[in-house]
Amino acid sequence: MESFITELLTLLFAALRSATPVLAVVLGEAMTQRSGVINLGVEGQMLLGAMTGFAVASVTGDPWLGVLAACGAGTALSMVHATLVLGCGANQIASGVAVLILGGGLSAYYGIPFVGDKIDTLGNLNQTFVSDIPLLGQFLGPITPTVLITLLAIPAISIFLFRTRLGLRWRSTGESQDITRNLGHNPVPYQLAAIAFGGLMSGFAGAALAVDYTANWVEGMTAGRGWWPSGWSSSPAGTPGTPCRPPCCSGPPKPST
Repeated sequence: MESFITELLTLLFAALRSATPVLAVVLGEAMTQRSGVINLGVEGQMLLGAMTGFAVASVTGDPWLGVLAACGAGTALSMVHATLVLGCGANQIASGVAVLILGGGLSAYYGIPFVGDKIDTLGNLNQTFVSDIPLLGQFLGPITPTVLITLLAIPAISIFLFRTRLGLRWRSTGESQDITRNLGHNPVPYQLAAIAFGGLMSGFAGAALAVDYTANWVEGMTAGRGWWPSGWSSSPAGTPGTPCRPPCCSGPPKPST
């Protein structure tokens, strides 16, 4: 029985580590789309974050600096999308695809010297005070810091969106910009912050993949992980309490009365 529980926990920890990059991108893109902006460039942001994080960790020998650099790279690339969409009024889909191509190209070109390098990973929580906590330490010990940060971000984002005044304005911006303006608030700063947060989480997801999970850099290593969150966040399932039902199953529109 004990060996079964050990194997089950090992499988759970492995699943959490492999799912962390996708989960981080989902959280970032959900926040972005809550403000009324869709960003299809998260895959490119994730790639650039992975390459930048791995490169910085390889050069400095500090994986935490790599994580910070990855977050900065993802945020910086997301500002291209913000400039095109909010500043120039470009189509959001076209701008997102441009960011995707740009991030993929930059990561592939500048990541060539780092292919095959080895870096130190972030380690797990067994190396911290968490391992000294009775019972809880035994469960949380094998978890890595990126997994813990991502899991803690879930309730934090939920509380922000649905339990704070700022979160209400954030959501109202995505629902109706006219209503937001009528209430005396400019929607642009909220959308800018949402795009930046999405870029930060994309970069963090890239670091979780390259610096923490694989400790390796290969061109195109995200393998489409950035595409899944874009589709999921756009679906009805992205809204809490809304059943997941595709548009093709929603039936014909009701006539207006």
